[in-house]
Parts: sequence; structure tokens; C-alpha cells
Amino acid sequence: PSSTGIAAPGPTRCHTSELSASLTAGDPGAGQRYATLSLTNTSAHTCTVFGYGGLQPLDGVRKQLPITLTRDTGRPATLVRLAPETSVGRTIHWTVVPSGSQPCPTPAYASIIPPDETSPLVIGWSLGPICGGKMDGWPYGVTL
Repeated sequence: PSSTGIAAPGPTRCHTSELSASLTAGDPGAGQRYATLSLTNTSAHTCTVFGYGGLQPLDGVRKQLPITLTRDTGRPATLVRLAPETSVGRTIHWTVVPSGSQPCPTPAYASIIPPDETSPLVIGWSLGPICGGKMDGWPYGVTL
């Protein structure tokens, strides 16, 4: 058989409109909190997710809270292929131990931006307060 030299196109990256997001609490301990942030492919075709994406906690009127998501670069990102109705998760971490006079806001929502996208998915937050003004996040495909 002969080859035309044209490769079949692979799956494209997952777009915000093709995904849903959810948060699942992990095991708490000593003032530390962990959760898995998952993206689920809601489209009819396979797509890919690679990297970190964004997460911004929001108050009850969906305004940004003064909390920054920091990328944990100690674990490499991998390309994840998502078939329809499958999910990929990533671990996020924060503390609930107050630090000085800095407040510990309790988000009502979270704005989730999938990797390589600019449009967010806004979901409810039921995981309690976030102290210290920051959260840590691993790339999608890395859960602890």
C-alpha cells in the first residue's frame, strides 16, 4: 500500500463550551485542604487537555476575591485525551489557618478557565474558607 503522506488529524484541544467543571473535597488535615478540580468532556468527540488552566474564587456577587492560584511546577504536565463523557482532574491545595490580620474569605463560586481558553466556567464553591491569600494547583492529570 502507498502512503499519501497526510496524517489523520488528531483530537483538538477541549474548548470551554465542550466542558463542565466540578470540585470534590479531598482529605483535610492540620489546617490544610485539598480538592480535585475536574473537567468533563460534554461534547460528542474526543478532545485534549494539557496544562494548568485557571481558578479564581469569587464572592456571592461573583466578584474576584483576593486569592491567587500558584502553579506547582514540580510535576510535569501531560497531554490528556478526553473521550466524550470522561473527566480529568487536578489537585488544588490551600490552608484554613489564619495568618496575621489577613482575612480568610469564604468563596461562593469559582471561575474555572480550562487550559488554553479565556472563557470561564463558573461553579459553586462549598469547600469553606481560604486563608493566606493563595492556593496551589497541579496540572490537569495530576491528583494527589
